[in-house]
Amino acid sequence: MQRRHSGWIIILTFIISFLLSIMPWPLQFVYWRPDWTALILIYWAMTTSQKVGILSGWLAGLIHDLLNDTLLGQQALSYSLIAYFTAQIHQRLRLYPRWQQAVVVGGLIATRNLINLWFQSLIGYSFPDDWTWCYPAITSMILWPWLYLILQDTHRPYRII
Repeated sequence: MQRRHSGWIIILTFIISFLLSIMPWPLQFVYWRPDWTALILIYWAMTTSQKVGILSGWLAGLIHDLLNDTLLGQQALSYSLIAYFTAQIHQRLRLYPRWQQAVVVGGLIATRNLINLWFQSLIGYSFPDDWTWCYPAITSMILWPWLYLILQDTHRPYRII
């Protein structure tokens, strides 16, 4: 019975990440918002690469595009690239200590943010003068060890493979 509900656990974590990504933040912290959806995508692509992959990243990105009113396909491309890169290194990434995983996660999210900035420059927005584009990577990197432990505690009882 637990094995039958494993797909719903993955979907539920994505729904929670979407809710956290649209939740309002105080203005002084809005640039520091972690990339919740990318963190969830990286975790599931790392631990269950046969269930969560590029297509899941694409679908999560399309939903993220609709929720955040961005150019349709912008987040979808960046999330599918995150899923691809995570799937390529998932066996090595699982062996790293949490702090090294956090550095890789920060790099993946910073790359995603650069892809989004590139998309925005194509449609006419200017590149920001400051380093605010890398703040979500820093906060996501800090949150990764705790989020990993929380998701691992939900992952094990349901035997999600």
